[in-house]
Amino acid sequence: MCNKKGNAWKGGKTRCNCKSCGKFVYKYSHRLNSNNTKYPNEVFCSRKCTNKKREAWNKGKIGYLAGEKHYNWNGGKSREKHNHRGKYYEWMMKVFERDEWTCQRCNAKSKKGKKVYLEAHHIKSWAKFKKLRFTVSNGITYCLDCHCIVDPYRARFIK
Repeated sequence: MCNKKGNAWKGGKTRCNCKSCGKFVYKYSHRLNSNNTKYPNEVFCSRKCTNKKREAWNKGKIGYLAGEKHYNWNGGKSREKHNHRGKYYEWMMKVFERDEWTCQRCNAKSKKGKKVYLEAHHIKSWAKFKKLRFTVSNGITYCLDCHCIVDPYRARFIK
């Protein structure tokens, strides 16, 4: 618990013990008297200690919005592009080198004072043609503007 300086003065820091490891911690008194009904007057010295002591919100609730019951469930599929980061990067670099770091639609190329942001585009869809995902011949280099023209879906992600 904490040593408070008195009821008349509500400000300043008070010395408290971490509930997990017992270290001394200084906390503002207004944070100690919060309306937190789930964890009243709990004081921790770090996130590490907080996570050690508190239980997960869904502990003991087996099947609660987990797996097939979760609203984002997608049939057990994961984001496949994230599983292939290394391969995808290698493929992208090979496409850029093959195209000599030049946009294949407008021939834009980075020069001194002028930077061109290049992107590798799959000619045949990443989702539909899984065997062609990392085939260099299925890629083409576009600058950002041309990529948005060729692939309208890409333009949705530009602010």
